[in-house]
Amino acid sequence: PRVDALYGRGNAYELMEMHEAAVTDYAAASKLEPLTPQLYKSRGNALLAMDRYEEAMVAYRHAMAISDMDDDLDAKEAYGRCLFELCEHEASERVLSEVIAFDR
Repeated sequence: PRVDALYGRGNAYELMEMHEAAVTDYAAASKLEPLTPQLYKSRGNALLAMDRYEEAMVAYRHAMAISDMDDDLDAKEAYGRCLFELCEHEASERVLSEVIAFDR
């Protein structure tokens, strides 16, 4: 399958709130293009929508590891949201403060 088709269908699934199907497509696309941060961020977003915070954090960490700074900030902000949802408030504050400080 083509990466763009998998990514596009994943986005369509997201819009239809079919998050599990979106995760499956984003995972398949990231196996074909493992150095594309957006695929991991999208997977993280779909997992976050299903309250699967730990799994989302893994996806966001991977996106941060392979991304440039703009992608890194988006993934880092989402990672901070996951920490907040897991009641890791001090860690969440620290991560989100880094995003805010860099964004100025």
